[in-house]
Amino acid sequence: MSSRFEQKTHETIVKLLKTKDLDSISATDITNDLGLTKQAFYYHAKNVPDYICGQIRKHVEELTDDCGNNINKLLPAAEQGMQYFRENRIVMDAIMKSENRSMYLDCLYDSITNETEKVLTRHLKKLPVDPDEDDKEFLTDFISGTIYGLLKDDLESRMSKEPDHNIEQYKRYYGKAISVNIEKFLKKI
Repeated sequence: MSSRFEQKTHETIVKLLKTKDLDSISATDITNDLGLTKQAFYYHAKNVPDYICGQIRKHVEELTDDCGNNINKLLPAAEQGMQYFRENRIVMDAIMKSENRSMYLDCLYDSITNETEKVLTRHLKKLPVDPDEDDKEFLTDFISGTIYGLLKDDLESRMSKEPDHNIEQYKRYYGKAISVNIEKFLKKI
């Protein structure tokens, strides 16, 4: 997707969310507001949920770009993700209230897992020994699961108005858990 199209579409969705819920926004609403044809929208996405999932994948990928081959940079990337979600609160709240919520959260989890696997694979290429695939899969699942849990907890706490200090406790716990599991993993190989 072109960044110009994404930016304009994002602005339109934010504008529409002020008067409609996410599930009732159609491609027609977006194209009418943008002054585009439906064909232009469908060139970029199959439908509105597909567009939203594409944006989730894109942002997770962008957040992990800076990790390079350092698995320890994933937690700071997740913190940047929380900041992005907070800045786009209206969209994230709409996702959490959507009938398609589980689809969007699955997309977030799958994106985090895919990007975690990429970073871990690059990280492991630096090692002189190839790790056992089961260990690699366990570590990928553990890291992506904890990062997903952190982001989901942040989204849900914003919905329920829980104090932010709980999220800070989660970040400290998850960060330590990720570090400990990485150390155990590296000692095994």
